[in-house]
Amino acid sequence: MVNFQPNNDTLYRSRRLKEWSKKFYFFALVLFLSALFFKSTLFIPEWFSYSIVYKVIQFATVLVLFRIFVLEQSTIYVKGLIFAFAGALFALGYASKNYDIFYYSLFIIGANNINYQKILKVFLQTNGVLILMTILAAGFRVIPNQLQGRIGHPEIIRYSMGFLTPTDFGARIFYFILAYFVYKEFKLRWQTYCCVLACTALLFYITNARLDTLLIIFLTLVAYFYPTIKKVCLHVDYLGYFGLGILYIGINLAIAYFYSPSNRVLTAIDRLLSGRLRYGYQALHEHGISIFGQFIQEHGNGSLGQEAKTFKYFYVDSSFIRLIVMQGIVVFIMYLLVLMILFRKFTEQELFFMVVYILLVLLSSAIDQHLLDASYNVVLLALFADFKRKNLGLQGGVKST
Repeated sequence: MVNFQPNNDTLYRSRRLKEWSKKFYFFALVLFLSALFFKSTLFIPEWFSYSIVYKVIQFATVLVLFRIFVLEQSTIYVKGLIFAFAGALFALGYASKNYDIFYYSLFIIGANNINYQKILKVFLQTNGVLILMTILAAGFRVIPNQLQGRIGHPEIIRYSMGFLTPTDFGARIFYFILAYFVYKEFKLRWQTYCCVLACTALLFYITNARLDTLLIIFLTLVAYFYPTIKKVCLHVDYLGYFGLGILYIGINLAIAYFYSPSNRVLTAIDRLLSGRLRYGYQALHEHGISIFGQFIQEHGNGSLGQEAKTFKYFYVDSSFIRLIVMQGIVVFIMYLLVLMILFRKFTEQELFFMVVYILLVLLSSAIDQHLLDASYNVVLLALFADFKRKNLGLQGGVKST
């Protein structure tokens, strides 16, 4: 009888192929994260253009496609489904004139069987280097350090430190700290808390980013009380988390939709959120909710020079409003389905630090546009990623630092 059992050489080649496939993914991920990062800095247009950034993103996407369709040993049927799904996303991107979700989705699929702890590590290393590089570039005047004021407070000067706006810089720091806390599974030493609080005070002094400062303080409290939070999480079903997320998103959409300058409560909330309700109302009522997405011309505070003085400001900060207005109902429903799957996956595997990760991303997404920006948060890459911590010698948890 012929023995069809694989020999040692075949097994060795199979393991080597899997190793190279994963290295391929991480190389593409670094390119993808870096290109997305530069979109929110003043390296553009000082040193290169948006077209170069998107060429890098497209090249990184080609590498991921090569991993999915060539290096990965999945069936023709599975590859066919992925191809059809990618085609549908590309069509949706064409409708909204925004292909970011198409690119991001391919990296989500490409993360299949990749250890998520390693993804977080790559995210932290890439962002850490680029944040430091941007701050130094602004400090040495390689790129502009944009200054902004605050309406009603002429004495306040806000520095962007090389990012498009001070708010972008604040959000970048919040998401970086959040990813680090998640990487450590919220097991931190007192020195880490002191360092984070000191950095938060410095961040507020430089940027006057009030909401991001409050978010970082809240995040620090969540990390400190995480052992108690984890005990509570043990008694909550994934549908409970999903319902909480749906409720939060729904409330944010509702208060923007029903916003009125004559309503004192909503006006007070709008003032606290620096006009976010007002511009959300404008987006919902002037542009409406589309099925497949639409392009909306925006004018934010990231422009330089005279250009910044010649337009009427209009920018939608809320990720939820951007999702349903610009990306459309189809993409909005797809996101909610992914959200439910992630909550179920994390609850069943008792990965409650990831549950907290999602909830904090949702909390921040009401005031920022970074829900689907992988350079700010990579929570969606966990959809098909692997959480077998023994692969990193992390059984029993991650050692505190």
